[in-house]
Amino acid sequence: MLALLGEREHPLAEDKLPANMRRARREAVGQEGKGGTEGMRQALLHYRAVIEEHARPEERGETKGRREIAS
Repeated sequence: MLALLGEREHPLAEDKLPANMRRARREAVGQEGKGGTEGMRQALLHYRAVIEEHARPEERGETKGRREIAS
């Protein structure tokens, strides 16, 4: 996940990470009131939102020189 953000030149400092990524980290370790399997499920949903927001180069006009991602 961090590699994707770094490739997109997003600042990787904790306070600069996307809100969904910070929330996913908290939920994955049970700091959001949920733990275990449900916390991990919620974390994956938040990580997915980050990927969908930052990994769609064709929508941002960045297709030149980018690798295609299998779906």
